[in-house]
Amino acid sequence: MLELLPDFLREIVSTTMNVVLMMSLLQPKYGKLVTRLTMLGILTVDLGTAFYCYLSGNLTMLARIDTVLFAALCFVIKPLFKDTFMQWLFSYITIQNITDAVVIISFVGSRRLPYPAYANVAIRLVLFLIFYFLMRYKVRPLYRQLVEHWNVFFYVALSVWITYTYVVVTADDIVVTLTQLSAPLMFITLIAFTAYVSVCHALSTLSRENALREDKLRADNRQEILQSELASQEDFVRMAKQSRHDLRHHNALLADYLDRGDIDGAQRNIFCNTTLT
Repeated sequence: MLELLPDFLREIVSTTMNVVLMMSLLQPKYGKLVTRLTMLGILTVDLGTAFYCYLSGNLTMLARIDTVLFAALCFVIKPLFKDTFMQWLFSYITIQNITDAVVIISFVGSRRLPYPAYANVAIRLVLFLIFYFLMRYKVRPLYRQLVEHWNVFFYVALSVWITYTYVVVTADDIVVTLTQLSAPLMFITLIAFTAYVSVCHALSTLSRENALREDKLRADNRQEILQSELASQEDFVRMAKQSRHDLRHHNALLADYLDRGDIDGAQRNIFCNTTLT
């Protein structure tokens, strides 16, 4: 029984982090209690199946059942999340790609280390925690943009997932397959990682450019408003100057009429200006 301990630990790490990543990347529709209880149910069923397969000693069957079972359970809980079906599917594929990449890297990386079974568990846990930290705290806003534009990257992510799944489903012995195909699988993992990083970088660049463009538009609008207000003020000043000039001219005429003693002329001037006003 003790020899199965690394297998149990490995499965606990993988299944738990799968559930945690799903809760981190998707948008729950209901409260935290409902979501956590549901994900705990998935974790329990998946771990129970895995432990049964480990006790039977068939790791290949475990890999196949785990792939199908986790997919089925995720489809069942889809209504618990706000994401559209395609957004949810994209996130599910992304989580599976992360899991497959971690499994491959931990398997290959642990082969040359002391106590490879436990080294596999340690590497897997560290990689999952790194991915969780990045997805939860560093690139989550950017990932949400990627989910909103899922159609840009969906087919690349799907192709990577199909490749990983094909290897698992068609393998006669999953351990032998991972050993024999370690180089091609690591290459696929590198391509997948590069593709995700490239798309995220492109989205980040586009977001910055759009933000700069919006800032420029706002600055241009503010400048136009200021220019319009300045033009209005200049018109007002010009009209005020003209009014003062007219008033001085009117006062000068009145003074002239009064100096000459022409009261009727002064009255007519006042009447005419009042009428014109």
